[in-house]
Amino acid sequence: MQSIAATVDDEVVDQRLTRTVVELDETIRQIRTTIFALQEDSSRSLRGIALAVVDQLAPLLPVRPEIQLLGPLDTISDDAIIADIEAVLRESLTNVAKHTRAAQIRVRLQADKQRLDLSVIDNGTGLGQNTRRSGLANLSRRAEQHGGFLDVGDSPEGGLRLRWSIPIRP
Repeated sequence: MQSIAATVDDEVVDQRLTRTVVELDETIRQIRTTIFALQEDSSRSLRGIALAVVDQLAPLLPVRPEIQLLGPLDTISDDAIIADIEAVLRESLTNVAKHTRAAQIRVRLQADKQRLDLSVIDNGTGLGQNTRRSGLANLSRRAEQHGGFLDVGDSPEGGLRLRWSIPIRP
């Protein structure tokens, strides 16, 4: 499709082909992530847990979240971190289900040698004027227990962006 797009003179057709290639790449990435999670004992892996939480909460959400799982996530075996990631993702998606009218939800769980980051971004109604923040305070406490942080703000899409980040200790 990329080869065909390079030969097309019609801008509209070129844009459609390019968008289709991007969508196919994302679908392939999601399929590979799912296969990887199925090949291992996914009951205690970060990949498996993230996929399971998204699957469990998808029926409650306005749309199924796009999920990206990047880096050496399954080298993290600390039970406390795994439990916290599960709780943070569950709370974040539950908040999206309860409080927004999002047409797009993106979950990104990424690890590298220094950090573990979980981001949940939607294009819904945002944080709003609700003064009750006990759930977010709990997520912040969970991050701080690991020497990390919680950052919540407006997303570029107009909704909410939540980032939960902790350092990875050797």
